[in-house]
Amino acid sequence: MNSAGRLGVFAAGLALAFGASYATASALAPPEAAQRWQQSSADTSHGEDSDHAMNP
Repeated sequence: MNSAGRLGVFAAGLALAFGASYATASALAPPEAAQRWQQSSADTSHGEDSDHAMNP
């Protein structure tokens, strides 16, 4: 098998794997989970005023 054929098979397998993971996630995870995650990450501060900021 030449390199173009191998790359084609790899790309098809990769697309199949991502498609299967997307279908599984959409079937198992509720739609509100992503919204809650985005809201909780937006509420979290990562600025200099956090308790974990490094002091010189």
